[in-house]
Amino acid sequence: MKVKITGWVHAIPPQSWEDKDAPVKWCFFSMKVSADGAYIPVSEAAFEVDVPDSWNVVAAQVEALEKQKRDALDAYHNKVSEINDRLAKLQAICNEVTP
Repeated sequence: MKVKITGWVHAIPPQSWEDKDAPVKWCFFSMKVSADGAYIPVSEAAFEVDVPDSWNVVAAQVEALEKQKRDALDAYHNKVSEINDRLAKLQAICNEVTP
């Protein structure tokens, strides 16, 4: 299936910390971003993309949500591990035996 994409091409000028001869980078947004120095609108553009007929938006959304869930569980487990470590250290201080 052919999908027409329309939007704006933007230039990303070299940053102050980059080599002065660094090339301009290019990006595409679906909207015109105001020129703030980071992104400079250059021109409107449109192009067509071939999307496979088998592509399924629901499957893509489910995959993204599953990743969010895994990331949230990882963050939760890391935080619980940090808390348990702090608890263990505090409990060890309280249970020190004096000679």
